[in-house]
Amino acid sequence: MKIVHNITITVLALSVQFLFAQSDGNYLPYEMPGHTAVKYNTYLMNPAFPIFSKNESQITFFHRNQWMGFKEDKFNTFGLSYGKKWGGDAGRKNDYYDGNNMAHGLVFQRTAGIFANIGILGNYVHQVEISDDNFLRLGLNVAFARSSIDRNKVRANVQDPLIENAKPTSIINLQPGVDVNFNFWHFGITAENLLDYSFSAGEMAVPFNEKSLTAHVMYRKELDSRSDFLEDGFFSIYAKAKRTKDNFQMGGNVMLDVPLGWAYAGYDQKYGAFGGLGFNVTNHLSVGFGYEQTIANYVAELGGSYDVVVSYQFGGKHHIKKPIKTTPPEPTVVTPPTPKVVTPTVTETKTPTVETPKTTTKTPTVQEELDKRIRVVEDPKIEGIAQGYYVIAGVFQNPKGAYQMRRDIENLGIKVFTFKNKENGMHYIYIDRAYESRGEAGETLLNLLKRPEFKNSNIWVLKVGNL
Repeated sequence: MKIVHNITITVLALSVQFLFAQSDGNYLPYEMPGHTAVKYNTYLMNPAFPIFSKNESQITFFHRNQWMGFKEDKFNTFGLSYGKKWGGDAGRKNDYYDGNNMAHGLVFQRTAGIFANIGILGNYVHQVEISDDNFLRLGLNVAFARSSIDRNKVRANVQDPLIENAKPTSIINLQPGVDVNFNFWHFGITAENLLDYSFSAGEMAVPFNEKSLTAHVMYRKELDSRSDFLEDGFFSIYAKAKRTKDNFQMGGNVMLDVPLGWAYAGYDQKYGAFGGLGFNVTNHLSVGFGYEQTIANYVAELGGSYDVVVSYQFGGKHHIKKPIKTTPPEPTVVTPPTPKVVTPTVTETKTPTVETPKTTTKTPTVQEELDKRIRVVEDPKIEGIAQGYYVIAGVFQNPKGAYQMRRDIENLGIKVFTFKNKENGMHYIYIDRAYESRGEAGETLLNLLKRPEFKNSNIWVLKVGNL
């Protein structure tokens, strides 16, 4: 029948969903488009990418309806996954993004016309610290899928050897990936079908000389902004090049991820132009939608595609809503940089030694408390920082340590911000704002010291500018 032949020819022709026909069976190998998996299920793009997520657990459902130009013969993908991140360095156990290990399990179903593919996928990624802010990430996807022809979709009995001789078959696929970063720049490679063994055929589905490799370069930077909209967000630019036996394909995307949600746009030489939006509906629930338009030569005029993803996150420290009762961890660097003037601007007031009755207790004045606890360090100028008196809660070389302490203080209901001193590369955590006078800063400092969480902390005042 002509319709069946058209479906078969289409599936054979589309490079996105190969159909391997052998005497021992017909099957679709494991190949799920991962170019739009920019937020969740990033292991479909590169097995090493999931480690970028927060230290939490997540359950994610996604659906992709591909090439809606096919009105009756659908190209669909459904998937349900569970992921968990754990481990980390002893000094950063409370970092939301900390964790050197992550694993995912995925159950998926794909259909391509009359062909069906059901399988499971396991992902594991391990991160190794090379030096400060430089990491090596090693990831591996292992997929097992069973392919067959859905005879309920065959509309008539036809004398087609491809249909008549089709048998269910199973295939296993190993997909390793590597990513290494030097500060904000990432480089890596993925072997998409390093091992794809067909059990029924007893051989590799794709010969080794026809394997595909994908290399990538990415710029990924956490946003350091006082804006609530951009707080704790990041921006990334990703580019890839894929080499197969027959062609060379390019692609890439840009993404902005902020507390409100995420947005992305990109192009893939194979699939076309795509973009999408996602929203963090609650502290635990996220929903995203993406659309793709085929403009590439491979699948021209086949219609658009859309993606839907729903994710539920739990177990991460950023989900805790109640104030932290424990004392905030000591900063790794609490001693302020060597100041130009180390003498406090307030001097200690000497009170006469007078014998006072035991029943009389003198309440210290604010000035006396300032004299005892405040120490003002002057720095005439810090580039990009407004002048004023800053109540410093901690100083860190590692931005992740600063991030964690900032979140701990915010959970206490206190306004806290950070800035980076470009001269020494340190990240300063300060309370509320830049105060106009030493007295205002001192009162804020004393109020903090009255709280049990800050009783033994090393809080100090930094004077910026000639006030």
